[in-house]
Amino acid sequence: EEPPDLNLKTKNERLMNGNLYKIRAVCRGDVMSSGTVDEEGGGGDDNQVVGASEGVKVSREYYVLDDLSGDIIRAPPDMLVKKTKITHAWALSIHKFQGSEADTIVYGLSGSNYESWKHVYTAVTRGRKNVVIVGRYQDLEKAVKKKPIRRQTALTEKVRKLMGVVAKKREEAK
Repeated sequence: EEPPDLNLKTKNERLMNGNLYKIRAVCRGDVMSSGTVDEEGGGGDDNQVVGASEGVKVSREYYVLDDLSGDIIRAPPDMLVKKTKITHAWALSIHKFQGSEADTIVYGLSGSNYESWKHVYTAVTRGRKNVVIVGRYQDLEKAVKKKPIRRQTALTEKVRKLMGVVAKKREEAK
């Protein structure tokens, strides 16, 4: 619940597909109308209400969104849908949730031969209070004991080559 006297300041915030938000609250707040009429229904300035007399305070619904990394964003539902194609997430992969935390994490073991200790570690370190592991004990044991498959990329070679070029240019500059 937000305080009723909260002074909302408007700022364009870039909301993108793929961002993860938890809706903390649905609130109402007063904003000043721009006094313009928008043909497309989106408003030239997403921060102002259109279609009312200029300078009139208009009550507007907004979501209080938590990006699970410390930032709180307040956005009108219509703008959020228009800009992000928002969808409800019943579950997220550990890769999508990496870097985030929640009070309770439910980790479903896949039993896949590709699951390693890194997957288990990433999943269980996301939970602040509770971690529930769903699956067979044998699959958990297999994943914890399995070393991750070494990725085959050319990154090491490219970095070495680039560092050689940089070192050569430094020598030439002396």
